This record gives sequence, structure tokens and C-alpha cells, in this order.
Amino acid sequence: MPETVITLNEETTSLGLSQEFGIEYLRKFKEENKRTLVVISFGSNLEPRVERIERSMEIISRYLSGCRYSTIYETPEIHGKGRPYMNAVMTGYLRIDFNEFERLCKQTEIEEGRDEAARMRGDVPIDIDIVIEGDKVIREKDFAMSFFQIGFTQLTQG
Repeated sequence: MPETVITLNEETTSLGLSQEFGIEYLRKFKEENKRTLVVISFGSNLEPRVERIERSMEIISRYLSGCRYSTIYETPEIHGKGRPYMNAVMTGYLRIDFNEFERLCKQTEIEEGRDEAARMRGDVPIDIDIVIEGDKVIREKDFAMSFFQIGFTQLTQG
């Protein structure tokens, strides 16, 4: 099922989006560079969590320019049942086609051990999600979650 696409603008109110959530930040990036800005969420609940995120961010950064990184921080599992996650958010401009970039993100997950067996155990070696493409939120649920907002806020207000 395709993700809902929300265009960030002054009229976007369904998620309570406003300048404090980075609309001006996204516009600034868009104006500075014609390449597409992406905002990516990283998460891991399987040790070594920090190293998995750092390694994945380094791999993904090869396909971006102008990268910015949040700190790596811990959040509880969203349903309150599983192991806590380490999370981070990064931004950058695509140096390759969006579809190819998305494929490379999923390939990185697989190379880190994200497969059906890991899912069955509740293990998330690495989760890499493109939450924003250009000025569009393409993963609405992730955008609203604290595991994303903590890092995104660091990048948009820091």
C-alpha cells in the first residue's frame, strides 16, 4: 500500500505541522540546492546498536552530499514490549536517483541481517526509513513518532 504523501506548507495542519517542526529548514535546503533533500531515520534494537547505526549512516552517506547527523539516542520500543532502540536521523542531498537510493537503503538493512528470521525473533539489526523526500513527508506515521522527532528537531533547530 503506498504511503500517504503530505506536502509541508503553511496549510498543513492535519499533523499539527508548523515552522517549529522544520518547514523553514526544508525550504532553505530546497532553495540552496536543486537536488532532492532526504531525511532518513535509523534505528536498531540489536547489539551493538550504536555501531550498527554508525556503520549504516556511513554507508548511506556515500550516496548523499551535505550530510547532517543528529546524535544517537535511545528510545523505548513503540509498543512497550520489546528491547529499547538506539535511533538517529540524518539529512542530505541525493547524488543518485531516489528509487536507487531507496533500494540501497533496503540492501543495507539486508546486509546487516534484517531478514524474516530476525523479524520473527523481534530483532531489528538496522531499520532505515526515508521519512521525507524533498518537501514531502512520505512516512507519515514515522514522522509523528518521538523516535524520529527527537533527531529531526536536533537538526532543524540546532
